[in-house]
Amino acid sequence: MADPPPDAEPAAPVPAGTDPKRQARNRVLLVAAVVAALVCCGGGATIGLYAYLDDRGGDRQVREAADGFLGALEKGDYAGAYDRLCDRTKDQFSRSAFESGVRAQPALRSHRITDVSRTTIDARLSAYVEVDLTHVNGAVERHSMPLSKAGDAWLVCGSPY
Repeated sequence: MADPPPDAEPAAPVPAGTDPKRQARNRVLLVAAVVAALVCCGGGATIGLYAYLDDRGGDRQVREAADGFLGALEKGDYAGAYDRLCDRTKDQFSRSAFESGVRAQPALRSHRITDVSRTTIDARLSAYVEVDLTHVNGAVERHSMPLSKAGDAWLVCGSPY
């Protein structure tokens, strides 16, 4: 090994924390930590977004079921409305009793859904739709309409109207 020139200063010791190998290792660890954080947070955000969109889709299905039932009543399609009732409610009212009961009330002109809420009780999905019913005489009535999930369909239950 060659001796340093006589006028050369002795090499200064490497200050602590500036070791190139250590800096490279720290850089790799920092990049790995950032990637891991992005994967975890990104995965959580993706799951959260999916749950939010799925929840909105569920509300949409409940809203469509209520709209279908009330739309049938507004058109005078009482048989179609009856077909959108859950089995428990159909057990309480025959088709003719349902139609007679609906005919005895003021006819509906329109409706406006104001709120949808869903819940699970004893592993059964149910929902409530808050709706403003406008009758042909102009009277507006706020009504809470219960629905339950049967297979893939939401059906009107309880006191539907």
